[in-house]
Amino acid sequence: PYAEAIRLVQQGASAEQLVNELGISGGEADLIVMLHRNSQA
Repeated sequence: PYAEAIRLVQQGASAEQLVNELGISGGEADLIVMLHRNSQA
């Protein structure tokens, strides 16, 4: 689910959306958002 989570974050999804849509934990979602929110080329 992490590749999908990264893709969603790069499209502007929030950590809460990742938890709801992908079933990952809040901590995982927060980390993915922090790492990938501004990584668009």
